[in-house]
Parts: sequence; structure tokens; C-alpha cells
Amino acid sequence: MLRNVAAMMFCENPSKFFKRTQIEIVYFPEGRLNNPSNLYEGAVITGSVPQIIDRTLEYLKRMLVMQSIIKPNDDYRSRKFYTYPYQALEESVTNSLYHRDYQEWEPVVITVEPDGITIQNVGGPDRSISAADISRCDILVSRRYRNRRLGEYLKELDMTEGRSTGIPTIQNVLENNGSPRATVITDEDRTFFRITIPCHEAAGNIIADIAHKDGTLKASKRSALKSAPETALQIIDEIRNNPNITLSEIAANLGVSRRWIATNIKHLQDKGIVKRVGPNKGGHWEIIG
Repeated sequence: MLRNVAAMMFCENPSKFFKRTQIEIVYFPEGRLNNPSNLYEGAVITGSVPQIIDRTLEYLKRMLVMQSIIKPNDDYRSRKFYTYPYQALEESVTNSLYHRDYQEWEPVVITVEPDGITIQNVGGPDRSISAADISRCDILVSRRYRNRRLGEYLKELDMTEGRSTGIPTIQNVLENNGSPRATVITDEDRTFFRITIPCHEAAGNIIADIAHKDGTLKASKRSALKSAPETALQIIDEIRNNPNITLSEIAANLGVSRRWIATNIKHLQDKGIVKRVGPNKGGHWEIIG
């Protein structure tokens, strides 16, 4: 009998068993609140859980971890800092896959804004962790671990300690880097966990340079379907071939994120080109224009 942890650890495509086991990366060059319509879709990272962790960290290190040196006028010693300490990202990404609720069909989403990186996974902290502890974001000690067997395997690979040391480690490396503290948010029902790693305040807005470094980045804005006509035509072809196809299946076939497909589908619906007949589960698509 195939065990869940075996599918997570050793299957190249665990989404066959746990839907949307992947990490999606989204950029907001002006910030999500300042201009939510200006966004760029980054990489969609798949594989086994260890592969997703390794590939995501390699991507973030290449794209976002940069070292700078400042020579203060009143001190002969130079100051070195990173935009983001690598270890803070390592702890956050690993924890997002370790503590994800694999019964929910939602990916881990990494949102990059000028002032920080937010990593969100479904499945919030256990209720044994108080709201006050979450608000302080110093140490989160749980009496019950989700995916304990997965954590044991990740510990064998030195990817996690499994001793509630993740948050203290993140705060320590941020402090040593001269960065603001990380913050954690969840909801009352503990359905999600969101941690924000602040960018070093002296780094400036580094997102503007990312489009030149990442060949997978979608250069079009979310609201402008006309700038991506090929995607629209591909979606129509997918629906024509299989009217029962799901958004996740279209995204997998085209090699893009589900959010990107949902945005384009919405635009096609608004233009009266396609429509949904019946409920989300059990319904089908129709091409009407």
C-alpha cells in the first residue's frame, strides 16, 4: 500500500495524489495594495516535496538574494547586508511544505513585493498555539504536528529541525542582517498560515530588475488579455478538446499557474466567448463566440 509520505517524498508528481502540490510565485512591482492589477506571474515549481523545496530555494536565491556593501561616512568599516538572508527563506519555504494541509487543493503561494516576501500555505497553526504567541511571532510551540512523518523525512535530509526552532531562527538571522522582524498572520479558523519576510530597508525596489533575469516571467499585466492572445487561444483549444476540463488541468497542460488560467478564463467569459454550464463540480465549458 502506498503511504502518503512516500508519495510526497519520492513521487515526481505528487499532485496525482495531493492536488496542486506546487509553489506559485507572483510579483507585484508596485505592491499589492498600491496597484493590485500590476502583477507578474513567476515560476510554478513542481516535483516531490524535497525537489520543490530545493528548486524554490535555488530560484529565490538566484532572483532575490543579493548582497550590498555600504561605506558609512562616519565609520571606516563597511556594512554588508543581504536583501533577504537565505536562511530565513529556507526556513519559511520548508515550513510551508511541511505544515501544508495536503487535503486542501491549494498551492503554496509566494508573493514578492518591494518591501518583502510573503509565503502562504493552507492549513494554519494548531489551536494549541495561542493567538498571543502568533502575534508576537517569537516561537510557535505546537502540541500536535501536521504531517509528522513528512517532517521526520525532511529532518533526515537536514531540511528541518522539527523542534519549533523555525521562527526563532528566522528572527535571529533577520536581526543579524539588520532587517525588520518577520510577521505571521492566520485567521480565527486557522485555515492558512502566512509569514512575511521583510526586505532590508536599504535595498530599494529590486523587482524592476527581475524581468531581465527570469525567462519564465509573464511580461503582461493580469488585466490585459490582449497582450497574451496565445494563452487565450490555447485555453479555447483545451476547452474544445475537453469541455469537462478543469482550470487546474488546463494550467498543467499549458505549464502556467492556475491563477493565470482563471484570470484569462474570466476575461473570455466577460467577452462572451466561453461560458460555464452547471456547477464548478460536475459542470462543463461551452464555446459561444
